[in-house]
Formats: sequence, structure tokens, C-alpha cells
Amino acid sequence: MFFSDDKGKLSEGYKIFSGHFGFCPREDIFARVANENKIEKRDGIVTVFYTDRLSFFRTLFCYLVTGRTENPSSAFKKTGIMLDCARNGVPSLSFLKTFILSSVAAGYDYLGLYVEDCIEVEDEPHFGYMRGRYTESELKEIISFADLFGFEIMPFVQTLAHLGLIFRHWDPYYRDARDFGDILLMDEPRVYRLIDRLFNTIERVFGECRVNVGMDEAFMMARGKYRELHGDRDPAEVFSRHAEKVCELALKHGLKPEAWADMFVRHKDKVTAPDNLTLRAWEYSATDEKTYSGMIADCKALTDKVSFGSGVHKWYGTVPLNEFSEITFMPAINASKGKCDDFLVTLWGDDGAECSHNAVWYSLLKIANAANEKPLSDEELNKTAIAITGHDMKELLALDLPNKVFDRKADKPVNVSKYLLYEDVFYGNADFTVSEKFIPYFEKAKSELSRLAEKGGMLKEIYEEEAALSAVLEEKCGMRNKLRSAYEKGDKEELLRLSGKLLDIKSAVIRFHKAAEKRWLKDNKAFGIEILSVRLGGLASRLDFCARRVKAYALDEIGEIEELSQADLSPAPSDDNYSIARAFNSYEQNVSYCNISHKLYN
Repeated sequence: MFFSDDKGKLSEGYKIFSGHFGFCPREDIFARVANENKIEKRDGIVTVFYTDRLSFFRTLFCYLVTGRTENPSSAFKKTGIMLDCARNGVPSLSFLKTFILSSVAAGYDYLGLYVEDCIEVEDEPHFGYMRGRYTESELKEIISFADLFGFEIMPFVQTLAHLGLIFRHWDPYYRDARDFGDILLMDEPRVYRLIDRLFNTIERVFGECRVNVGMDEAFMMARGKYRELHGDRDPAEVFSRHAEKVCELALKHGLKPEAWADMFVRHKDKVTAPDNLTLRAWEYSATDEKTYSGMIADCKALTDKVSFGSGVHKWYGTVPLNEFSEITFMPAINASKGKCDDFLVTLWGDDGAECSHNAVWYSLLKIANAANEKPLSDEELNKTAIAITGHDMKELLALDLPNKVFDRKADKPVNVSKYLLYEDVFYGNADFTVSEKFIPYFEKAKSELSRLAEKGGMLKEIYEEEAALSAVLEEKCGMRNKLRSAYEKGDKEELLRLSGKLLDIKSAVIRFHKAAEKRWLKDNKAFGIEILSVRLGGLASRLDFCARRVKAYALDEIGEIEELSQADLSPAPSDDNYSIARAFNSYEQNVSYCNISHKLYN
């Protein structure tokens, strides 16, 4: 490789990039700065003309993988991915570096890190304590690494809501900064000192940069302590003033602020958007372009600085919903073209971050390609997928399998794999949607996912994890119905057999737990894995208890299984269970009818 106008970063980046993807070009390759991005082949020499470092890597990768001599440039000035780093799963530095390389190759311009309190802030030692927060040195390392490829790292923080964990754990230190629930107390000097310290950290680490300041979903703002202190004020008025103060602080530190648009749009008749603030419209579930266009129009009525945030549905449990996501992000992309300069795909990790960010490369590749002005063909996209992940697009979509029980178009999110995993075998609060007839489906899913795991590569641990999960679902499918039927018939011989099957499920859960731990520690810091340990360890313990109870009843050691004696109020099973299946996303909602924890906020 021969470089012109190189100051060192390009050659250093090329060594890492080519080493990661195993590139050994047969031709001599030259790199030259130009005003366009293309490949020129002449006399056995390949010249990469590029406008910036990122374009160099993208153009070269596309050529080496597909043979294209033109960079399939995006319709957007910037296309990015946002990783949720605040809901227990905090990606490790090694994971981030690999993810950055994959994102560069796929055609993305930047990576957003959504951190909430999971970032080290000077004079705020309780911020992100024991939650895997990123230190300044860690962030600098990631920023420097990304810069080798001309790739942007963008911080996503919160300056109004979604800071509930600092109140739950450290209320004595932050009580004077809290309004209601997880919402900061607007107009309170303590709040702006905190935000100023946060922005000071960002300035010191990132330098001049774009920063998402949050301010979304603050539905009860100015309704708690604020009302006690200031009386009943118009929340829109208070919010407008807060937004101005946040933007002033951002500008003070050389930052370029953007905010989620929902609260601005919610109060669009009363709020004003600061002149220097970009609004990011967002929506993850609509399947029609009209909805997205309307949201963008609402933002355009407030400012001409509008970007868009879509999402890949990976926040329902271990298993992603790539197929459903595709029918939501495609109209979002189409609606955003020509209206927004920036398109973002969010990878949230609600309810424990159980799903790997790497489980959605099918969607990430689809999105990047849909954003291209000259999209790759299906064959070229498959080649790209294999080069990045080791798997073609069909194999990447197979990661949806444990959720694709119903032979029906994915017109709504259904996460069978989560509610069947966590539901109680005595209570059965959701098993009415999945009967014994689906056992062969889970057996087939297990077999296919195991086959794909054997191919090895970047996604090996994810396929192994999902195969182990499918084994649990295969064993657990219809179990509550079997127990209840045998109990109602008084068939103690069958109940004795089923007590042994419950122990088999317990063993399968333990195997799944080990696979999930292995995958988690490949992706994330260790913090947060304890929640997974509690959930799956608790499930195994509960199965052991239920097995002992069933055995004791079958052997006439107890006279009743109280839980199975209750009247069944679940909806009756039908041939169209898909129509009544729900996306039970909350662990608490799945595991018991009882209250297993107090509310997050008192």
C-alpha cells in the first residue's frame, strides 16, 4: 500500500483495517487525496481517490468485496448508529473497536454512545458508580481509535429525564436536583452545576463535538418538587427556559447540541427551540411513511435543524426482531431523504440489555444500503455481510428464529422467546399463545442456530446463546398446560414424570445461562451481568422448587398444589394465537403475577 499526502493516521488505520478483515490485495494500491471517491485501475495498479479518511476505507472496502469502483455514497450527510450503554450492558473497549471497524465497512459515519450516568464526571463520584461507567481515558482511547478511520464518536447524555438511577441509589446527594420520578428540577442552580460539569467532561474528552443532550420523555416535568417551590407553572414555559440554559452551557464548552424532539413537539404550540439546537425526531414502530413524514414536518415547524432517529428492535429480550424492524426503518429512511441531513439507527437495551448489539447486523446492513444513493445489489450485500460478519444475510436473519414461531408476516413485535423463558410453570401468565404443537419449531430453530454457531467467527457466541435458549423453549413449551391437565385429572404417574421434565428444563436453563454469560463477557464490561445471574439463577431455582412440589404431590406427601388449583383465567388457546400474542417486554411482567419489586421511584 502506497500513500500520498499521508500524515500517519491513514497508514496506521490501514494496517488495523486490513488486518481485521484479512485483506491481501493482489494489485499494488495507491491512495491519493482528491475531490471525489472512486477506484481507478490502470496497468495493474489500483488508485484509491478519496476526499477524507472515512471515504478511503469505505471506497477500498467496497472495491475489494464487491468489485465496485465507485463509492455508493449515502443520501444523508451523516448516517450513524447509537449503542445503549446505560441499561446494564456497557460495551467493552474491545467490542467497541471491532464494532467501529464493522460500522466503517458497512457505510456508517459515526457511533453514538448513550451513557445517561455511565460516564465519569469530575466531582460527581456517584455518577455511574458500579455501573461500568466509561472513564475519561477509556473514552479518549475509543475516540483516538475511531479517528484513525475518520469515524466520529458522538456522546448521548441526559439533561432532564432518564436519570432515575442516581436518585434511587444516591438520593441524599441528588435530592435537591430532583423534580419528579427521574426528572431533574428545572430552574434549580444545582442542576445546572451538574450539567456544566458533565459538559466540561465532554469538552475535555471529545473536544468540540456534537452532543445529544436528551430531554426526551419528561412527561411529568414541573409537576413534583418544582410545583412545591414555584407553584403551578406552565411546563412548556419552564421547559423552553431550561432548553435555552442547556444550550448556553453546551456552547460555553464548544459543543453543538441536539435533543430528542418529542417534548418540543408535544408542546409545539407553546415552546420555542433554541436557534443553535438540532431536533432529532424519533419513532421506532410505525410501518407507514406518512407517520414519519408528519413527525419531521412537526419538527420543521420549530426549526430547520432536523435529524431523524429510527431503531432496530433488540430491546425485547435475548432475541432481536430484525424482520419486524425492517418494515419500520425502511419507511423512516424514505421519509427522511431530502428532509434530514442525518439519519440515526438506535440500538436500545431496555430491561437488562439481554440482546447483543451484534445480533442486528442484518438490519444495520439493510439500513446503510437503503441510505445509499446507489444501493448494493442483493449479491453485493451478501458479499458485504460475509466480509463483515462471516455470514450472509439469510444467516443473519436466522437470529430472529426463536421469536418467529407464528407463520405470519411480522406486522407487530412478538417476543415469544422472552415470555416463554421467564413465565412461571405454575402460573403460566403467557403460555396461552404457545402450545405443545410448537415444540418441533423450537427443535428446528435449535438445530439451525447450532449449525451456524459451528461456522465460528464474530457471531459464534450469539448463535450458541440462542441455540441454548431454543433448547430451553423446546423443553418448556406447553409445560404449564401439561402440568395443569395432569393435575386436574389426578394423574399422579404423569405428574411424577413431569417433575423429572422440570429438572430437565432446569438443566437446560443452566446451560443457557453459561452461554449467555460467555456472550455477555465478550461484548460488555462485567457490570450488569448480575441482573442476568439473578434472573436465570432464579428461574433455575424456581424450576427446582416446582419439581419438588410436583413430586411431593405425586407421592402423596402434600395434599394440594395451590398454584394449579386456581381457576384458569388465561384466554383460551386458538389456532390464531398470533392475534393475541403480546410483546411482553418486562421481566417483571413475565415472571409473576405478584409484585417482585418496589417502584423505581418512591
